[in-house]
Amino acid sequence: RRSLPLATQHLRIVQSHTGDRTGTIGAAVMVIDHALSPTQVDALL
Repeated sequence: RRSLPLATQHLRIVQSHTGDRTGTIGAAVMVIDHALSPTQVDALL
């Protein structure tokens, strides 16, 4: 019941400083998250 207000109590929305590279950086983060996920790491071990 209180988790939403607590999670957003100090939330700040700010403008990105990555400019034209925002999409590329976002895609790279998604690839890294996938490659280092527990399922992927277990499959490689």
